[in-house]
Amino acid sequence: MSAAGPSIDSRSGTAPLLGPRTMAMPSLPPALILRWEPTAPGAPARCAKIWEFNSNLHCSIVGTCLSTRELRQILKKLGLAPPDSTDHELHGTAVTLAARHDIAAKLLNKALDLCHKVAINQFARERNEGEVRSL
Repeated sequence: MSAAGPSIDSRSGTAPLLGPRTMAMPSLPPALILRWEPTAPGAPARCAKIWEFNSNLHCSIVGTCLSTRELRQILKKLGLAPPDSTDHELHGTAVTLAARHDIAAKLLNKALDLCHKVAINQFARERNEGEVRSL
């Protein structure tokens, strides 16, 4: 091989084939909710906070569960929404903030809880998987 790259077969015009590569795959999928405080046995269940969800979910949660107007209001309170910022920039900022356990993430979580209060209360009343499935 030269400094210019792999040699090319002048008859067929193709580079030599490389052997197959193996890819390591984790045996278990990542946890979707990561809680730092263990819950006591028999304690009432509580809703997961935005920062407890796997960071892979933050983009989907912010993008589908909060309107652009709501997102702009939250970020404006935090001083993070310049008037000329695009919706995409606001979304990216909120996704980054969602992973942190600070006032910004708490405001995002509060907004999510308020927007989806009816659904949260409806699921909170159900006591087992069968009741949840019947919704």
